[in-house]
Amino acid sequence: MREQQVIQAVVKAAPQRGLDESFVANFFRSQIEANKTVQYVLLADWHRVGRAPVHSPINLGATVRPQLDALEAEILDNLKNVSNIRESPNCQAALGTAMGVYLKGQKNRTDNLDALALDRSMAFFCARQ
Repeated sequence: MREQQVIQAVVKAAPQRGLDESFVANFFRSQIEANKTVQYVLLADWHRVGRAPVHSPINLGATVRPQLDALEAEILDNLKNVSNIRESPNCQAALGTAMGVYLKGQKNRTDNLDALALDRSMAFFCARQ
């Protein structure tokens, strides 16, 4: 339900920024799927050790979702700003290089799960697949 609401909202906002609705829907679905992959792996890890990390309860509706909603507009604006890269015949190579540089720059803050999530989240970035 929430996923569909997010997709509908970004698709509705896409034309105002000159973005293709289908691209925006696929891009945000990729973001959601990447996030779910991370969640599934973390949940499985917690089950294997018999407990989740100890922390205060988080109210998704009051804290996380408003932050995500604010990021939607920022992401849409940024997608418009990189449309020339998305349309480039060299997009896949440029994207792969940029993601490699990013992951290398993160040093000890990333692992294979982060790389997998990044790859999945950018699956529909380039216009020419």
